[in-house]
Amino acid sequence: MRHLGKLVRMGTQVVFLTATLRPRHEEKFCQSMNIIGPGVFKIREATTRPNIRYQIRTYKRTGGGEVDDSAIKAVVGLVEQLKIKYPAPAKIIVYRQEIKEAEKLSEALGAMLYHAKVDDRSGKDKRLSEWKSGNEESRVAVASNALGLGVDTGDTRAVVHAGMPRDLANYVQESGWAGRDGLPSEAIVLLPEELAKRRKGINSRELTEARPVIYRHKKETGDREEEEMAREVEEYVRSRCRRVVIDRVMDDNLQRKGCVEGEEWCDLCQRSKARELIEDEPSKDSPEESPGFVSPEEMAFNRQDRERNWIDFTVQQKEKQEIYEVEELERELERFSKRCVYCYVWKYSSTDHLIEQCTMPGVEGVRKGVQEFTTFVQQKRSMERFSCCFCCYIPQAICEHWKHKEDKEERRRWEEDNGRECQYPNVIVPAFWSMMVIRGQAALDLLYQWAERDGYDIRDDMESERQWLGKKVEWGGIEGNNLIRAFKEIASQHSVDELD
Repeated sequence: MRHLGKLVRMGTQVVFLTATLRPRHEEKFCQSMNIIGPGVFKIREATTRPNIRYQIRTYKRTGGGEVDDSAIKAVVGLVEQLKIKYPAPAKIIVYRQEIKEAEKLSEALGAMLYHAKVDDRSGKDKRLSEWKSGNEESRVAVASNALGLGVDTGDTRAVVHAGMPRDLANYVQESGWAGRDGLPSEAIVLLPEELAKRRKGINSRELTEARPVIYRHKKETGDREEEEMAREVEEYVRSRCRRVVIDRVMDDNLQRKGCVEGEEWCDLCQRSKARELIEDEPSKDSPEESPGFVSPEEMAFNRQDRERNWIDFTVQQKEKQEIYEVEELERELERFSKRCVYCYVWKYSSTDHLIEQCTMPGVEGVRKGVQEFTTFVQQKRSMERFSCCFCCYIPQAICEHWKHKEDKEERRRWEEDNGRECQYPNVIVPAFWSMMVIRGQAALDLLYQWAERDGYDIRDDMESERQWLGKKVEWGGIEGNNLIRAFKEIASQHSVDELD
């Protein structure tokens, strides 16, 4: 790297980009690069990202070492939960430093394996390409720290470190692959519960078990640096806020006190908030009661008040996630609009026509399905009132054919605006039908799961399926229905490439 400094001496403008250079190392770096004196501009961005929820999860260790059968079982269980929470094509990365242990995890998960010694360059590229496709069978990757620049995809929803991170700098860089598209994502460290619960220090034997192999063979000259990195990781594990530690260590930010509004709260701040909500409020003295006495009625009222506060808190978190989903729905609608949705879904080269004029193979079946569906909706009135625009099936809050109704006494908040037309005509149903055809049974199974979650059995019953699709739902502050949500979810999973 020192050779780069020669470019500076030659008067060449140079831009250095780094994700892990700490403020206290800047001066040493500048000296080694010969960038001393005026003309040096430093731009720093916070290392933590607001859309990532930093957290530590634990499991009960039953064997020796850190990746025994109980650890593998814990990783598999966690990944299965994440796959349900973030359906395909959302991606998941599991980091494990030791190659042999990464191989065990990969085999247990049936996941793509990536490390420095696996395959040649073309083989590595093929593995990455399969993972990036987001297919259900290949969207989980198990990797050592060799997985680097190739993972820069926007929809990596969770990064899991199976075991203690080797150091905080590399941890924040690896966890930073989550949520590059700005949507809520998770960075999780999975540890044996005895390590995570220890509040005052981790002894040397535990550190040896928890550290990657590279740290077990450090020479004496690196002991001080190793100890410092170990302390930083330990502090991250036992801190009161994950972001506080990262900001202090990586950015020299001593002002942060915890996660704040607009950020995905870390597990510790969420836990702290929950404790605040359930703690007893101090009782007020009463002339009829001795100081400190709380009547049964007041205790019941306080308990109910705490329960209401907790419900409010969880509802706020749910609403925040739903708002993201509604924003994503609008992006999907824009992506599908003003083109042949059938050709777009099937990734045909030409989409500059509407589905009504399409002549591609199979489109007639989709058009027939769309016609049958719309006829059913009109005859059976299966779309519940206020759940959508009955011309384009878009939520009334989004469709420009609807305007806000000023009469607040009316239950309905929207009324038709005859002076404006739907901005997304003929998108939802043709696109939904096209994606159902191309995804086949996998898409049907998703619908069945969602319906069962709502208490409906729509298997082998077309009429029940269509009735369920028309059920109204409150979603991200707007009224919609299951058809709209299903379109959004399947469209996101389909991951259609953008076409000019």
